[in-house]
Amino acid sequence: MSALSDTPQAWLYGNVCTSVPGYRKISIGGVVYTIADSGAAGLLWPAFITALDTAINASGWSAAISSKGAVVLSGSSAAIVWPDRLGALLGFGAVEPGAAYGTHTTIKSVLVPLAGIPLFGASWEEVEISRSVEYEADRLSRTVGYNWGGAKIWRWRLTMDNYGLWSLRHGWCLRGAVRILGAGTGGSGTPGNAITSSNPSGYIDGYPLGISSIRWLDDVQSMAEVEVMVSAGAA
Repeated sequence: MSALSDTPQAWLYGNVCTSVPGYRKISIGGVVYTIADSGAAGLLWPAFITALDTAINASGWSAAISSKGAVVLSGSSAAIVWPDRLGALLGFGAVEPGAAYGTHTTIKSVLVPLAGIPLFGASWEEVEISRSVEYEADRLSRTVGYNWGGAKIWRWRLTMDNYGLWSLRHGWCLRGAVRILGAGTGGSGTPGNAITSSNPSGYIDGYPLGISSIRWLDDVQSMAEVEVMVSAGAA
């Protein structure tokens, strides 16, 4: 199995903020293009890629997310350089700031993007409503959580490959606001709308507290069921 080789059944999206330097620049044909300031709230992954597409439109290039989760950039033949860490965020490998990426007409993610993780299965359930919740994640998960004043806590069970798990641990989906949504297959309701009693297949927005468990589904550890605890809405 290689990264981004199968069609996902659901998605986990993070938010990316472009108000500060770090993940917002690309050089195409010697001209640097910068994604517009997203404000403190940031942009959900698909909206971030749309903002990237807008930023590079003047170059004749475009940006889009493939059906399997890869970011695809394309246009007339031009030299690509990554002035900051945007290339790593988009899944183009461990490209450092200032790295030249060669001359291309099309480039495509080789790794799972750090804020857009394809899932091969997903389920979620509300596990408790409490006044105070403490949660301490494994140190590799990079996050810990604490809720106070009443919060709905959800357990998200996410099936992903080992490439997706790496991106989860190292990327945007364990920090800041996140969204989980289906890919429109099976179940009742509309994945494009928020979850409600009348729309059980809708998306959920929340703030991750961390990974609570990882269960590998095969002997070679290529696919895992990952449980993530998430705070989503006041009680």
